[in-house]
Amino acid sequence: MKVPGLLFASLLLASANAAFAATPLEVVHQAYAAYNKGDIPALVDQLSDHVEWRLVSAAPSEKFFGVRHNKQEVTAFFASVGAADEVRSFEPREFVDGGDTVTVLGHELLESRSSHKRFEADWVHVVTVKDGKITRWLGYTGAILPQQQVAAK
Repeated sequence: MKVPGLLFASLLLASANAAFAATPLEVVHQAYAAYNKGDIPALVDQLSDHVEWRLVSAAPSEKFFGVRHNKQEVTAFFASVGAADEVRSFEPREFVDGGDTVTVLGHELLESRSSHKRFEADWVHVVTVKDGKITRWLGYTGAILPQQQVAAK
């Protein structure tokens, strides 16, 4: 069977793109690297247009917790976090590859811009990637403790 030239070229291009497509683990690494460089637009570019971005905590009064549904809402989330807190340290410590789902374990140290108090917490992020884009991000934050309380343990 003879394949028309244009069809053959498009099949060849699709095959080449599939060979160079980033794995879910690579997509997640790129997103966290962008965040650590302060490049929020690059991080948001890794998101699907219809992302579920959910930050969960036992403290429901925390203003950053809740669900965002698109790139604009996620961008606003990062702007509000940046206005309230200075991130002194954000450390993804372990990436667990589960195929389309990547679990990231980490730790952060924040300083409130208003009170200048420092707080730190361990966290777990569960990230789902489909077709090279992050479609779901679930963040679970442990107890956010004042830094001196953590140091005393």
